[in-house]
Amino acid sequence: KLFTFLHTEADALEISPEGEEQKLDVYEAYQRFTLLFDGEFSEFMEKTGCSSMDEIYERLSSEDQTDPRASRFFEGLLAGMEYTAFITLVRNFQEADDDDESDDVDGEGDCDDDDDADQAEDTSGQP
Repeated sequence: KLFTFLHTEADALEISPEGEEQKLDVYEAYQRFTLLFDGEFSEFMEKTGCSSMDEIYERLSSEDQTDPRASRFFEGLLAGMEYTAFITLVRNFQEADDDDESDDVDGEGDCDDDDDADQAEDTSGQP
C-alpha cells in the first residue's frame, strides 16, 4: 500500500529543491502518507508481536543493514515519522522512476524484460 501511494500520489508531487519551502500539496500528501503508514505499522506490530517502538527498533537494528530491502524499509519508516524524511523518500522515489524510464528504451517496461531474461537463463528443462 505504501509503495502504491508513492507510485500514484508522490510521483506526481513537485518537490522543491533542498532549502526551499515545499508547496502545501506536498505537506497534504505527507499527512495522507502518515495516516496510511500508521495503519500499516499497527498491523505490522500485531503480526510481529512487538508491543513497543523500542522492541521494533531493537529488531530492526539487528537486520542486515547492507540489504537493500532493509534500507528501503528504514527509509519508509523514517518517512512515516518525519516530514523531511518523507521529502527525501519522495525525491529518491522520483529519481529512481526517472532512472527506470531512461533505461527503458523500447518503451515496453522492465518487468517483461526481466521475465524473458529469467526464462532464457533457465536451461535445466525444469518447470
